[in-house]
Amino acid sequence: MIYYYLLFFVPIFSYLVVNKFKFLKALVLFLNLFFLFMLFTFQSNYIGSLTDFDAYNSLWKYMVSGGIKIRTSSYDTSDYGFRFLMKLFSSLNPNFSLFLAILFLVIVMVWIISFKLVTGSQKNNKSLIFIPLFSMYPFVYDLTQIRYFLAYTLVLLAVSILISKIKYRKYIYVFIVILASTIHNSSILFVLLPILTYIPEKIIRKTIFIFAPILFFLRNKLVHLSILNALLSGKQHYLTLEKQVSLFSSLFISIALIGQVYLLYQASKNSDFKYIDLNLLKKINLVWLIFIPFLFINLDVERLFRPLYLINWFIIFSSFDRRITVRKILSYGFILTIQTVFIFRMSIFLNEIVLNLIHSLLN
Repeated sequence: MIYYYLLFFVPIFSYLVVNKFKFLKALVLFLNLFFLFMLFTFQSNYIGSLTDFDAYNSLWKYMVSGGIKIRTSSYDTSDYGFRFLMKLFSSLNPNFSLFLAILFLVIVMVWIISFKLVTGSQKNNKSLIFIPLFSMYPFVYDLTQIRYFLAYTLVLLAVSILISKIKYRKYIYVFIVILASTIHNSSILFVLLPILTYIPEKIIRKTIFIFAPILFFLRNKLVHLSILNALLSGKQHYLTLEKQVSLFSSLFISIALIGQVYLLYQASKNSDFKYIDLNLLKKINLVWLIFIPFLFINLDVERLFRPLYLINWFIIFSSFDRRITVRKILSYGFILTIQTVFIFRMSIFLNEIVLNLIHSLLN
């Protein structure tokens, strides 16, 4: 078991150790991405617990055999964009691993485009630490949540465009979010975020302060509304209190999210991001905190925050200079602690996904 933990800790510590050596740092990042590529491309359910893979694999085989309708005995979705992708690629090549490999490469390309929009013409290598951080969490979940991984990557691109200063960014943003919602319908929640450009941050803070406690006390009733049921893809009972959701888990994730927003605010005070509207990104993060009360009945709600993780990390670490400061130490310490706890919380998956990879490569 320790061996599997090391596989996910080695990238981040290697990155920190070789940070001053450009070639070695590039090599560590490449090997880290290659490791993620292999895990994503050659995933399977050899051990038997990762049932999401079985659902996608069943759908793929259905498409390869000439199936047109999305409904199968093990998979049913209204996310037609993903159905179209599977149908298109399965008609070109029946290899499911090749399809996953292409998806992963597309996702990495979208990352590159997104962060190029954020940095403009400036080179910023410090923030590339987001890659080893991502390999610790949320990649372990994204590995099998294929649709959502692709969808929130598109939302990441959309948010990067929205906070940039390119022409027609709001229209492009809405188009990409709608496109992402055809991959996973929960993405549609992001479609109204351009409205925040017209709302002062002070009003948003007061609104969150007033309504968050109200939502916390009404959460059990609100989660059963049809709109929330649809956005959770019928998983409104997944990891609910009736199934003994850990209070520690809910509190931990809440603290992690609030802490990340706080670090983003601190980063905005210490850096000049002239290519983006950083105030808008802050407002987006602030508004998203309104979903925290629902974590106490459904941990799956945490998915809604994932499109913001990478861009927040990118901004936070970009704000650091070469000096060792208290803020820098505390920021690194907080984020690394959160990622470490996430890894240990998901320990049941670590050995499975590695053994699944080994089994796929040997068979």
